[in-house]
This record gives sequence, C-alpha cells and structure tokens, in this order.
Amino acid sequence: MKRAFHSIEEDVFCGRNVKKKLIPKKLIEKYKINNLWIYNLPDGWRLLYSVTSNGEIEIIAAVLDWMNHKDYERLFGF
Repeated sequence: MKRAFHSIEEDVFCGRNVKKKLIPKKLIEKYKINNLWIYNLPDGWRLLYSVTSNGEIEIIAAVLDWMNHKDYERLFGF
C-alpha cells in the first residue's frame, strides 16, 4: 500500500483509467465520481481511486476502496 500511495502521489495518473461507460454505477452513486483509476496491488488486489481538483492548481487523488480480485470481478461484472 505504501508503494501504491507513493506512486499515486508522484503521478496521479499512474493507474489504469476505466472508460466512463465501464465505471460501475454503484461507485458513481456512492462516491459521485466521473472518473475511476485502478492501481494493481500484489497478489491480485486492486486499489480504486478517483482524481479531482480543488479548482486551482492542486490535483487530489481520493482512494475509494481496495479489494481482492474476486470482489473486483464481482463489482465489474466479469
């Protein structure tokens, strides 16, 4: 997790971007997001985060959840 947080802090776009039409509606409704990024963790775990801005120069990455591969597949309907 420390490596993931460090990588995201260094480059907020280091994860895989999920196409808007593939973002699970559950996450859109729960977090009011319009973008989703996935960072692969060891042993098949996934870190889900969204990128936003405070309206000025600062870009903020908000970690939404982390889950094992089985829960990840269930969330995305694989």
